Amino acid sequence: MKGGSAFHIIGCVMFSADHSGIWVNWIGISKTKYDSIRFGQMAPNMSFRRTGLGLFLLKLVQLQSAGFNWSTDIHLQANQGTVAVNFYKKIGFQKMKSNNFNELPKEWQDITTSNMYIKFVDDATNVKEAEEIAKRDNTPYSTDYFLHLFKLTGKLMDNQEILKNASLLPKAGKSMFLSFPFIELGQRLDHSTKNLLIYGHPFFMFLDQTSFLQKLDVNTEYTFENVVIETYLYKILKNDNGNYKEYLHSSHLGLTMQWMLRNSDSVVSNSFEIVRDDFIRTVTHFYDCMMTTKGNINSYENAYIIHKYLMKKHSIIQSRFIFFGKLWW
Repeated sequence: MKGGSAFHIIGCVMFSADHSGIWVNWIGISKTKYDSIRFGQMAPNMSFRRTGLGLFLLKLVQLQSAGFNWSTDIHLQANQGTVAVNFYKKIGFQKMKSNNFNELPKEWQDITTSNMYIKFVDDATNVKEAEEIAKRDNTPYSTDYFLHLFKLTGKLMDNQEILKNASLLPKAGKSMFLSFPFIELGQRLDHSTKNLLIYGHPFFMFLDQTSFLQKLDVNTEYTFENVVIETYLYKILKNDNGNYKEYLHSSHLGLTMQWMLRNSDSVVSNSFEIVRDDFIRTVTHFYDCMMTTKGNINSYENAYIIHKYLMKKHSIIQSRFIFFGKLWW
């Protein structure tokens, strides 16, 4: 509710329950953001999704059944082509062997005696809808988005239980170790890095208690703002601790630069812009290619990247300072 005059529905679950268990017809969380325009100045401007609201709603559903001494097992159907499937699996749902109504509790199968409202999509309906979509959109027939039956037995897993046995370091060298920026409360991030020489510098801290480190918008391709540190790059510096003989990678330098720009509300951060090493290398490759007589097909790709960068970052010329990061090997 904003100003006592308006209500906003940000999440809802529609379900039926009895002594045999719980059937969830659908659950949804708003894809909008908790922004200051609709929710006031204290709003952190972050998405309602991936904040635990879906898990919270399912826990409330289970608590109601537990209060009646009913079964807390949850049944639902999930679209196999969406990220929701990963969410259900993480919190303890298991994919049933088949998408068959007979997989449900026997008490629910007789619709003449059951009081449950169950909207069940069988495979015949899946096939019919997939064929209609293929015909309408002139696309190949696909089973990727078929609904399938999932079941949770017992307690829902929360984040602590999910991470209890999880490895913090991916095993594969090319696996992603860290993607920056990510969503985190600014002061919590500052507290964890306050003793670091560069990353803990007070100039770039979040002074506002309600400020969040935000993920980048979707439309940030070619802006060289996101940084991915792969596992092998982390291990290079970790194994070199005390020796200091290894060279920094452009991703290491990129993370440091983006760290200084992490607070979009900071007057200090907004006074300068950084041109990263990986973009400078793109410009260098393009220049070298154009200055040779042979040419290279990659020059066209590099030209396109440079063009898109300048289109999306044209405001760079308004910055008070521009720093160019360059690794010299």
